[in-house]
Amino acid sequence: MSKNYDFNWHPLAGDTWLAFQTVSGHRQGVIGFPSSGLPPGHQKMHGLVGSFYSGYRDAPVDHGITGIGELVLMRYDGPTGKAYAFPIGMSGDAGFVGHEFKYFSGHHYPVTGQAPTGQWFGNIPWPSAVP
Repeated sequence: MSKNYDFNWHPLAGDTWLAFQTVSGHRQGVIGFPSSGLPPGHQKMHGLVGSFYSGYRDAPVDHGITGIGELVLMRYDGPTGKAYAFPIGMSGDAGFVGHEFKYFSGHHYPVTGQAPTGQWFGNIPWPSAVP
């Protein structure tokens, strides 16, 4: 399934892009990302309980866009937690978010206990050697 993944980039609005720019240099692990900085549609995800970001070194992806990191949103659906990864890219002064990716171990997890954040990053099939 991952071989057919289409990044399907969408531009990030000014304030949203600014929120990503403030953390884009973070490459030392995973950090919490404020829900107020998420794109408006993502803020409305049913059952949203948290968001995390991990930055990467810049690497060309496609259509002039450079991959700079991943955003993971977590939500609760009854007793099941669900995680969704989104690639983050940039081109010139503009930021972009790609289509959700959920084909990884840890996409579904029990809401009791600790969330498996260590399984959520590095799964997006980037066409280049990113991270």
